[in-house]
Amino acid sequence: FSHFVAAKTDRMKLSLRSTVLRLVLAALGFVSLGGLLVTAGWFVVSGTAGGLGVLFGDRWWLGNLVAGILFLAGLGLGIYLAVAKGKRTFLERTVKKYETRQARQQSEFGRSASNQTEDAATARE
Repeated sequence: FSHFVAAKTDRMKLSLRSTVLRLVLAALGFVSLGGLLVTAGWFVVSGTAGGLGVLFGDRWWLGNLVAGILFLAGLGLGIYLAVAKGKRTFLERTVKKYETRQARQQSEFGRSASNQTEDAATARE
């Protein structure tokens, strides 16, 4: 029995060790990928700034400034569009959910919650 318990304990230790190793490797991969993306982004911004600096008559500071403003404006626009699309999608799903609910109520009970609201408003008048 003691050999059985020892084998099960060793198997759990090996499984835990394997899981921890996978997590560490995944974290290392994410950090490496993040560093690669930051470096690539820096090269794009730096190259754009250098090109703009040449276009502005060797005014490197102006190229850096314009490139920074352009990329920040692009980032802001992208975030704005993503949030607007998310809101629009949420609204469409919500409207569809309530339309489906009212259609189900109409088929089950012969009327929906919106019919009851309209009937109550008509009765008050």
